[in-house]
Amino acid sequence: MNQSKLLDVMRFYGVSKPMRGSGNNGRIVNVDLEDTLGDHFFAKKFPNDSEDKRHMQLRRTIRPMKSYRFTNLSPAQQADVMKDDNGWIGELKRNGWRIIVTHIPGDPLHFFGGNLSTTEFLPVDYTYHLPVMRISHPTPLMLDCEAVCFDTVIQQDGYPSTDTREAVAAILGCGAETAIHLQQDVRVDFKCFDSIPNKPMTLSARKKILSTIDFSTTNITIEKHYAANKKKVLTRFWKAQEEGMILKNVSSDYDSGGRKRTHSIKIKKSAASLFGDTIDTFVSGFVLTDVWSYKDLIGGLELSVYIEDEPHVIATITNLTDHMRYSLTEIVKGLPVLVEDAYDKVLEIDGQELSTRNRLLMHAVLVTGEFRTDKNASECTMEWSDFGSKF
Repeated sequence: MNQSKLLDVMRFYGVSKPMRGSGNNGRIVNVDLEDTLGDHFFAKKFPNDSEDKRHMQLRRTIRPMKSYRFTNLSPAQQADVMKDDNGWIGELKRNGWRIIVTHIPGDPLHFFGGNLSTTEFLPVDYTYHLPVMRISHPTPLMLDCEAVCFDTVIQQDGYPSTDTREAVAAILGCGAETAIHLQQDVRVDFKCFDSIPNKPMTLSARKKILSTIDFSTTNITIEKHYAANKKKVLTRFWKAQEEGMILKNVSSDYDSGGRKRTHSIKIKKSAASLFGDTIDTFVSGFVLTDVWSYKDLIGGLELSVYIEDEPHVIATITNLTDHMRYSLTEIVKGLPVLVEDAYDKVLEIDGQELSTRNRLLMHAVLVTGEFRTDKNASECTMEWSDFGSKF
């Protein structure tokens, strides 16, 4: 949601704008407005002390750390991070849902999405969609995980899931009672790759904390990491049709909400079969074309990202599936237009190059014909330095 829309929401609910923000020289940025709205809804939703309130309060202390794009590194930097036993480890980049698990001694675990609700501006709580799980650890902490499901799940449109992300979405995307019922036959697993304690410490120290926790009575397992032969391991991942690898600096701290090349780097395989990446974008508009207007359908979607908190159109894509095109079109005053609830929904796209001249992704195509229900528009961010990268 862009800043003008956030300010509209604040005015509607009578929420005061913060006096100073977290941007340069105190500039107010989107995250400041989201936090202020979150404070408002947190106070309304949790007027009294409760287990749910304590866990939501803990979860709100961080925003998930993001990964820098491998394609933005210089060739020398790329070679350096891929060396053996160099202080960087590699982990499988899974195709699931980002989940932050909160632990408070004496309470069962609580499970939160990596993104914020677009209505309450609080982390989405999936605790009651999942079976009760507990761990033993003396102090509060959070676990950074990826939720995956290796079973086939029938989705709300009646079609079976085709990958782990779709399967998780089919379970967590429905009501809590239905989700619990579905898990009589299928299972959601959590691949844990980091712990987030209540004080700063290196990734190496955070990994040691994970190794001391007994997860045997939960659906949580610790993600394996590789310090040597990272190129060979990455090739093996790709041959197994996995997404790629996350490289992590074992000496780095947990940078809440950050995306630094000194901390975490993601490597994905592009459509061109080279080191590359895809881009998460949000729907910001639509286009009409002669061939589809003749059939009373939209021609394509305008897709955007946020750069320095401002929306920027990154691509226009027309390779929509027939089902998608029909479901996204309505007729207003005799003309096909995009349905209102499609705006701000997230789609993953790929292409060949981010052009520095017109600041667009060249030859953009949809990776899948499904919206990403595990992400929202505010997470679709890029930097001006990304332009010029080959995808």
